[in-house]
Amino acid sequence: MSPMASESYVSFWMAPADMPSRTRSAVRAVLFTQDPDLHPQMRDRVLKEVLWFVTEVPGKYATRHRSVAAWELQRKSKRVADWVSLVAHEHVWTRATCHVRLLCAPDAEAIEAVINVLQGCVVTRAEHQRLKPFDATREGWARYIAADVAVIDTSTGTQADLSALETGFD
Repeated sequence: MSPMASESYVSFWMAPADMPSRTRSAVRAVLFTQDPDLHPQMRDRVLKEVLWFVTEVPGKYATRHRSVAAWELQRKSKRVADWVSLVAHEHVWTRATCHVRLLCAPDAEAIEAVINVLQGCVVTRAEHQRLKPFDATREGWARYIAADVAVIDTSTGTQADLSALETGFD
């Protein structure tokens, strides 16, 4: 990561042009994990990489959704090095839940539906700690609501209505 200006982190988010290719690749990787001859540790490693691959679009700290506090850190700093140690990449739906959902998806279409729901959100380290107690009792954006973590949709630059985003795994 370049120690230079944070400009790419504070520009408005846009889905990358290669998003369909990314999704197809993730689906194929998950299908690979369904091979009964695949060692469980290999399956788990592949699924872990799929989760990171999908939720880090277009970059680990350049996700569409970010907490207000993390967004402000990124915006006020001239260098990535000034804020990168103060933030964390969060999986909106816990990795454990996503792992199970992907393994239970019966076919490519169902896998793609799960992948399309997966999201990352950059938060401050303190917010990351506030979210943890809700991992076992809430899922998705409901964790953020319970932990009182306000989120910016960087595609619009406005605060996200988390209750409206709460579509996830139904």
